[in-house]
Parts: sequence; C-alpha cells; structure tokens
Amino acid sequence: MSKNSKTLEPRTFEPRALSIEEAAEACGLSRATLYRLLNDGKLTTIKVGARRLVPVGSIDALLDGGAQ
Repeated sequence: MSKNSKTLEPRTFEPRALSIEEAAEACGLSRATLYRLLNDGKLTTIKVGARRLVPVGSIDALLDGGAQ
C-alpha cells in the first residue's frame, strides 16, 4: 500500500436513544416503572414511526435526580 492511501477506520456510534426495554435495563428499572415515569411526565420519549424511544439525555436527567 502506498503512503497516500487512506485506511477507513470503522466508526462506532453511541446510541442517542434507546428502546423502552433497553432504557429499563440501562436504568435497572422495570418496563412498567418506565411507563409510569413517562405517564407522570418525568421521562421524555420520542416517537419514530410506531416505535417509542427514550433519548439518552432523558435517562441521564432521570438518573441525575430529574424525577424526584
């Protein structure tokens, strides 16, 4: 290979949003608890098509005491 050829490094991305199941596991909570927090307005989610996703920032705010 010549010195000028570029080698593409594989990219790794951190997820920006998680499914309800993934968010529950990440927080150590049940799905029912996550849905209760959602219904109480203490957790923000977004809808993408038929899927409901939890932004990572919303999880961070919840774990930092945003759901007191």
